[in-house]
Amino acid sequence: MSQLSIFLLENEQQMNLYIQAISKVHIKNHPEVLEIQNLYQNILRKIKKGPMDVSYEFKRLDEITDHFSTPKDTCQTYDAVIEFLKEAFYLNNEFVG
Repeated sequence: MSQLSIFLLENEQQMNLYIQAISKVHIKNHPEVLEIQNLYQNILRKIKKGPMDVSYEFKRLDEITDHFSTPKDTCQTYDAVIEFLKEAFYLNNEFVG
């Protein structure tokens, strides 16, 4: 199992809660949270099936978050989600590259 898979699965429960929370709180001003949630769920589904290419999902996350930047008008939970996704992005790049 890759470091990325371990990282994602070990943090799955907490991240699901965080992503649901930011989706409810920030959807009005940050509609991209819905896509963040969908991309994250796609990554999890693929990882659970075994070694799969999730490069598209991470590339898209990088784009819609402006290289994993946290908007100034969001909460600490949003920041935690972005930091988590950034770490996963780097783990994926190490695995792929």
